[in-house]
Parts: sequence; structure tokens; C-alpha cells
Amino acid sequence: MIKKYKDILITFFWDSALVFSLLFFLLFVREKMSGYIMSLQNYAPLLVDVQTESVGQLDTIMPTINSLLTKVYLFQYFIIPLTIFLIWCLFQGYVWKVLNKNKILKFSLLSLPLIFLLILLISYSFNVLSFAFYGSDFSPVYACLLLILLIVISYFTFINYTLHNQSIKKNLRFGIKNIKKLILPFGLFSFFTLTFLILFTISFIYLIVWSFSFYLILLIINILILGLVRQYFIRNIKV
Repeated sequence: MIKKYKDILITFFWDSALVFSLLFFLLFVREKMSGYIMSLQNYAPLLVDVQTESVGQLDTIMPTINSLLTKVYLFQYFIIPLTIFLIWCLFQGYVWKVLNKNKILKFSLLSLPLIFLLILLISYSFNVLSFAFYGSDFSPVYACLLLILLIVISYFTFINYTLHNQSIKKNLRFGIKNIKKLILPFGLFSFFTLTFLILFTISFIYLIVWSFSFYLILLIINILILGLVRQYFIRNIKV
């Protein structure tokens, strides 16, 4: 009994560390990317002047613009995905090592499809926020397909995490065969994961205002509940 509560506290700590590491990393990315975009916007009038006055001035302006664009692409397609993957594997890898004796290296390999989809979802969430605030276009069909794919991949990834000593092919068959038994625990897990994502997004938006503390409390409570539901799901897979 003591070990059970100790595991709950340990996993809650590492789950919280994961969440706040991601939160502050994404805030850092937001500030960094905003700085790059503002710098690019500052060069827009200069490009107009170059087109109307002297094309030869492009030689002095374009290297700086290309440098800024390179930094934007480096952040978007390399630094952000790699950092999110490393943060996930470090904190969640240890959580699953405590709960299920998973090896962190194998855990990391099993996490690749899930993290790829999570990064796509995070990237697309910025488009949704842009639509909400600025009225820009986004595809609800693409968003729904991405969410459905994420749910399916999450289901089988979770089974692979739990039954990590078995082959992936065997775990796929297990997941399909036992879907009726696992639908309730996975449904609960998915529900609290969704509420977590909503609270995480709101916390990300309101971090610098007074209402952040309210959403922060809800987020912490959700992290604890999500950890308990995860253990319930693991027990059902192992039964």
C-alpha cells in the first residue's frame, strides 16, 4: 500500500515536470518566433523601397532576411520537434520505468509515431488559435482526421508501453481483440487527456495574466486524475 502511494506521488511529480517543461519551452518558442517575425516585418518596407528605387540594394538586405528565415525553419522543423521528443522521453520514460519497468530507450522508440502526431497537433493548434483570434483559414476536416489518428495511435502505443516485453505485432492483435474490454478505461483516459490539452492550451494563452493561477490549479488536478486513470488502464490491459 505504501509503495502504491509512493508511486502515485513519484509519477505525479514527473508528470508535472513534463507539463511545465513543455509549457515554458513553448513560451520560449513563442517569444523567439515572435521576435523573428517582427524582424521580418521590419524589412517589408525596405523591400518595397528597393523595388521602387534600387534593385542593387537587395544584395545588402537579402542575406539578413535569409538568415532570419533559416532560423525560423530551424526552430520549426528541428529544434521544436527534437526538444519536445527529448522532454517526453526523459520524463515519461522515467514514469513508465517506475510504473511498468520499461526501458527508456525502447520507450523512446515506441513513442516516435505518437510524438510525431502530437507535434502536428500542437502545430495545428496555432492555426486554430489564429482562426479564433484573427479569422484565418483552417480545415476542420483535417483537424478531425488528425485527432482520430491520434486517438488510434495513442491506444496502441499505450498497449505497447504496457506490454513492452511482447512484439508490436502481438500487441496490435491484443488491442483489436480486447477493444471491448479496454474501451471504457481508454475512453476515460482520452477524456481526461482532452481536458488536459484544453487546460494546457488555456494556461499557455493566459500565463501572463491573473487568471493563470485558476487554470493552473485545474491543470494540476487534471494531471493527478490523469495519472490515476493511466494506472487503471494499465491494470485492465494486464488482466
